Amino acid sequence: MAIIYELKKAKKSYGFDVNALDNVDLKIEAGEVVVILGPSGSGKSTLLNILSGLDTLTNGEAFYRSESLSKMSENELLKYRYNSLGFVFQSYNLLPSLTGRENIELGKTHQNDADLNNVIKKVGLEEHQHKYPYQLSGGQMQRVAIARSLIKKPDAIFCDEPTGALDEEIGKIILNELQKINKEEKTTIIIVTHNPAIAKMGNTVIYMNSGKIVKTEKKKIKYRLMN
Repeated sequence: MAIIYELKKAKKSYGFDVNALDNVDLKIEAGEVVVILGPSGSGKSTLLNILSGLDTLTNGEAFYRSESLSKMSENELLKYRYNSLGFVFQSYNLLPSLTGRENIELGKTHQNDADLNNVIKKVGLEEHQHKYPYQLSGGQMQRVAIARSLIKKPDAIFCDEPTGALDEEIGKIILNELQKINKEEKTTIIIVTHNPAIAKMGNTVIYMNSGKIVKTEKKKIKYRLMN
């Protein structure tokens, strides 16, 4: 498979003695489900921010499809995030004055022909699309966030603790939605979490601590529901 992301001796420092990333080398294949696992302060969110262009390295190199993220201008990074990536956060980040359908439509770029009704159907929101966020459950709001990412037809979807605000059963439903997107759309899914149970859904599981990758597991798994 083609390599979608690569880090070479990646370092991110804050001050003189705090290394959020400490000489990290990494390759991620397109179409994978990648789980980045580690405790708070391990560097996993920093790694996500570097790959998604939300932050830049202090030293080393970061590549997206062989193109240097480190050499992109702020405007180029903005276009990269807008055109190529979807984001799913723990806090949903929905606009309260818009319906679920309208929030989803915000994600659509001028460069694709994604069908809004089809995307809404994919995440099972047909009956809830005209409700406002305050009328939706946590799981339904996270489905809106996933659909908002999906309608962009992104190369990759970055998920930062996507089930952190949900109970266990609803969290499993959301993770299964992400697996379905990976299977059907071949979208690369990158999930940051502190929950070791989520590791079983990953083709690649990256274990982090103190800014370093301490272990990487590669698994050949087929589409498998969380249970």
